[in-house]
This record gives sequence, structure tokens and C-alpha cells, in this order.
Amino acid sequence: MDGTKHIELIDAFARAYGPVKEALLDVGPDELAFVPKEPADAWSINDHLVHLLDADMMLWYRVRVAVAEPGIEVPVWDQDAWQRRLAYSSLGGLTCLTLAESVRAVMATALRALAVGDWSGYWLQHPERGRMGLEDILALYRDHAGVHLAYIERNLAAFHRVA
Repeated sequence: MDGTKHIELIDAFARAYGPVKEALLDVGPDELAFVPKEPADAWSINDHLVHLLDADMMLWYRVRVAVAEPGIEVPVWDQDAWQRRLAYSSLGGLTCLTLAESVRAVMATALRALAVGDWSGYWLQHPERGRMGLEDILALYRDHAGVHLAYIERNLAAFHRVA
């Protein structure tokens, strides 16, 4: 991948929360807290937003270590345990989304400074996914926002069916 493609990937990664924010424009506290009955392991929208910040904090570490200390093995984290045990409902999901977006903006600025270089030496070792290059990491997290947007839209539809 060349510098132009790196910039495109970085920009898409940095903009990934735009559709999530758009979906939440008119969402109130009841919608944020609502947990659908199905599936049984569903999270509230608020939980998804807190998770996005946790995931991006993991991402911060992973991107930085892939560049600064290539080849380091990173830990796997249990997102369900974090959601269950870290009082997600006590945190403001919208604030967490704003913070996650800010973390991404800072990461994007740092990554743009590296965009024209060769990224083949930037990688980490993931216990489940194996070797992940910087491009792989960014693509995974670029798409992560869309995964949670689908859950958010599902929750909103379920809320409006029962409201």
C-alpha cells in the first residue's frame, strides 16, 4: 500500500464515527439505556458507546506498539467482562463517543506523519489473529464502528416498537 492509500485508510478510520453520531442525533436517555429483550446478551446503546471508547483505548496502545516496538504480543481483552464488571451504565455513552472520536483524531494526525513511509515493519502479534500489520489494525477498527452502528440501529428499532 502506498502513501495515498495509507492516507485514504487513515481518513476513513478517522471518520468512522460519523454515521454513529448521525444515528444518535435525536436519541434521549431512555433510548440510550434501553436493552432489547432479544438477543438475551444484548447491550444498551450506552453500553455500545462506552465499549467504543474502551476499544479505541486498546487500539491506541496497539497502534503505538506496532510502530514503536514491532512484533510485540498484545493481550486479548474480554469485552463482555468489561461491560459486565465496569459499570458501563454509570458512564455517559455520548461523552465516551466524543472521547473516542478525539482519540481517533489524535491517532490519525500521528499516522498521517508516517503515511508516506513503508509500513511493512509496523506490526504486532495478536494471540488469536496472528500477525497484524498496521494496515490490518486500522481496517479492523475502521469497520468496528459499523458493527456497533448495526446494534445501535437494532436497539432504536426495538425501542420504538415497544414505546
